[in-house]
Amino acid sequence: MDISTISQDFKNALAESDCFEKTSLFFLRNDDGALYRYEIQTDDNVKNTLLENLGNQLCSNSFLRNELCDYDIVSHSKGSIGIIDLDNDEAIKAIVDSLTDEESVSHTTSGMDETAFSDYVVEIGGDEHFYQAIGSITTTSKLKKFGFFGNLNDNKLKSIDEDVIGLNQFVDTFVIDRKLLMVIGTQGFERVFGMKERFAEKATEALSAPTILSHIEGETLKQISAKTESGGRIARRIAKIMQDEKRLEDFFANREKYKAILENESHPYAKKFIGVHFDPVTGKLCSDYGKEENLINFISDACYMAEVSGHQGYDGAR
Repeated sequence: MDISTISQDFKNALAESDCFEKTSLFFLRNDDGALYRYEIQTDDNVKNTLLENLGNQLCSNSFLRNELCDYDIVSHSKGSIGIIDLDNDEAIKAIVDSLTDEESVSHTTSGMDETAFSDYVVEIGGDEHFYQAIGSITTTSKLKKFGFFGNLNDNKLKSIDEDVIGLNQFVDTFVIDRKLLMVIGTQGFERVFGMKERFAEKATEALSAPTILSHIEGETLKQISAKTESGGRIARRIAKIMQDEKRLEDFFANREKYKAILENESHPYAKKFIGVHFDPVTGKLCSDYGKEENLINFISDACYMAEVSGHQGYDGAR
């Protein structure tokens, strides 16, 4: 499915006569990684605004200029939208399915204020497809630290004392038929789907893999492990490296080649490997404290020579 077809199909769904009746709004509360869904009643003006905003975003020329590519856990290129086939990702599919579970939805927000919610979901049941659009929520209380909010009327400025909730008009995640997920805004997607926790978990598993244990010194592994707990860049890179374990095994199998690189101070990318060396006792790869990512740079085997031009390069997305 190409981006033009996706956009046109959605435009057709918005034009259906019963689109309003098939549209629902839910708020999400994220409690330590657990998602709770609350159905929110809306009037026609709110629905109209929500659908208009979605149409303006997902049927626009700027949206159509994006390239669809597989979601990359390390890098997100400008002008591209990451896609995830949910049949190939059980963890994300389970979360998507939970967002349509009628038994788990709450129909009241009694006792809760606006600050309890992080994101919203708009569901649209078209004749051909079922859509879920997920965007972020904010409130004036969150924004007041940057300034003052009020109403200006007849030359009088009056403070807005009550907290006002706002829905970001641009959605971060768009799901089609619970089968295809589009990552439009990386931060919003990763927040809702708990990706940082997932990256940290995958990195922890990777650091226990025999391939890693056999070639990287134990103290260095402890240092790397401590830096993966937040699910940040190092955790992402380790998780991505392990997606192609055969390539990693082939890297470690060529000890003489990677030894020659480490011992070559004039190597074009030597600065990326500063602090990486062999442990004098075990002979395994290790890194100085604070240089753990340089070791990740090294074992990612990201240096390359272009086949046609012969140019040397370094793929920082590895």
